[in-house]
Formats: sequence, C-alpha cells, structure tokens
Amino acid sequence: MLSRKDAIQYAIQNEIKSQNLYKKMAKAFRQSDSGETFKNLVPLEKIHEEKLRKLFHKEYPYSKLQVDSTMLPHLDSNNKIDEPRAAILFAQQREDTAKEGYLELANSSKDPKVKELFNHLAKEEADHHALLQNMLDKMEGTMMWFDESELDGLMEY
Repeated sequence: MLSRKDAIQYAIQNEIKSQNLYKKMAKAFRQSDSGETFKNLVPLEKIHEEKLRKLFHKEYPYSKLQVDSTMLPHLDSNNKIDEPRAAILFAQQREDTAKEGYLELANSSKDPKVKELFNHLAKEEADHHALLQNMLDKMEGTMMWFDESELDGLMEY
C-alpha cells in the first residue's frame, strides 16, 4: 500500500502521463474530431497536476517532488491505439483508474478540504470519461440527442 505522500506523487505522475498520452493521440488523430477532443483534454489534466503539486508542497514542504514527465502510459500488445476507437477506449480506462485512485485518496483523507479536492478530481475524471464516451458515440453513430425519459407516455398515442 502506498503512503499518502507516495500516492500524491503517483497521481501527479499519472496526470503527466495522461497529458503526454493525449498530446500523442491529438497528433495521431489530428485529421479527425477525435484529435481535437484529445487536444482539449491536455489542459484539463494539467490543471489536475497543478492542484496535486500544490497539495504536495503544502503537505510536504521540505520534500522534493520527483516525476518523470517524459513517460507515457505503458502500452503493451493489448493496447492497440492506432485507430480512434481503440484510443478512446484506452483513454477511458485511464480515466476510470484515475477516478478510483482519487476516490481511495478521498476516503483515506481526514482533512475535509483535501477530501473535497480528491472527490472533485474523481468527478472531473468521470466527466472526462463521459466526454470520451460522447466522442465514441458520435463516431459510431449511436449518440442520442434527447433524454429517453422525454418519451414517457408518447408511445400510448
């Protein structure tokens, strides 16, 4: 189990990895709508990194933060992200993992402000997942432009 300090550093590292991954995907898919969405995710992950860095320096003012900003998420033979759908699915997995990590950190936090920060980051990662899902739905032609609950009662006529 990671210490709190290590968990925050790990989260920072993962935010940097996400930025680098989204930059790479934006470049690879720049000719499609996917490229623009990936490009738009980069600054959102940068904001997360900055919030976590601020927390780290507040909680551990005499510790040096060391992260490798050149790292990309590990891609093995199962991670074929050479086409937009696979890239989106891979990105969604990363967003889900980040969300779960932030929820664990929130649950272990005794400071209400820190708990709130981690819960907020978890919600934003869930929002990123939803953004990616919308992109996938649009690409596959399954995007719904209305709320299904609006149809209640219409079938009776």
